[in-house]
Amino acid sequence: IGPLVGIFHLAVVIRDGILDNQTDDEFRQVYKPKAEGFINLDKVTRSLNVSSLEHFVAFSSVSCGRGNAGQTNYGLANSVLERICEQRKADGFPGLAIQWGAIGDVGVVLDLLGDNETIVGGTVPQRILSCLQALESLLCW
Repeated sequence: IGPLVGIFHLAVVIRDGILDNQTDDEFRQVYKPKAEGFINLDKVTRSLNVSSLEHFVAFSSVSCGRGNAGQTNYGLANSVLERICEQRKADGFPGLAIQWGAIGDVGVVLDLLGDNETIVGGTVPQRILSCLQALESLLCW
């Protein structure tokens, strides 16, 4: 096995609901895989001093920056990812959080809404090809 060069954290669980109506368990179902999973990846890569690591990337969401009705749990989890990446950069480690909007032709939005131009959170969903092009630019930056 070669050196570990990149870690990409893409965890997502969607359980939308008004915060007052969510149980602790429902809130944690969204928060735990995304935020706690990334916290663990950060701790492990720091403790093992993975010097070969060039990319430590979190797929975040615009929901943490501008909010999205019923997604307090998801927004908080994504904010945790972004704070971890900020701290990693400050400490001299790689860290990049990308705030994606809804991606309409693959993944959760496609599964829930179908392949169309449905407005999600006030915007038309992105296409995966444009996301991959942006990702390539960000990784080379």
